[in-house]
Amino acid sequence: AMQGAHAQIALASAGAAAGPWIDLGDAVIHAPTASFSTLAPRALRAVAPSSGYVRVRWSGWIDAPAPGTYTLALSVSGGPTQSALLTVDGMAQPIASAQRACGWMGMCSLPTSTAAGVVALAQGWHIVQVEIVAPVPAGAGEQAADVTIYARAPNSDTPAVLVPSWPTRGARGV
Repeated sequence: AMQGAHAQIALASAGAAAGPWIDLGDAVIHAPTASFSTLAPRALRAVAPSSGYVRVRWSGWIDAPAPGTYTLALSVSGGPTQSALLTVDGMAQPIASAQRACGWMGMCSLPTSTAAGVVALAQGWHIVQVEIVAPVPAGAGEQAADVTIYARAPNSDTPAVLVPSWPTRGARGV
């Protein structure tokens, strides 16, 4: 189970470090994917320049039903995306890092980029963070980058899509 909690953005130039994070507050997401446009809809265009890149950070929770080695995967598709990183429990190194080269007209080298990694998790709740670097959407009709997080539990052959959902206020310190 995935609990969606928070979204932030920071302005960035391609390949450069992001500026200060702008807190967008709680992001209500009830969908099988965490979309760039869902993470920062009108709020993004209010603070971002009309062109350039933006770095979006989304945090949520994953409930590990049993201790063990989990495989987590990050799939990026849809609109142009330079990179996406997946980290768990504040680890310095990302579990997965997906890259796509996209041209100035939005044409990407790959329709979908997927990366996976393994992590040992104790039973219980763990914080998951996705960080995306993508061009600022030019308008409401422009396709946004779409991110899907998958998890495969120990002793399971089938990965499951983690579905972001709204957490209960006060639960797990959220």
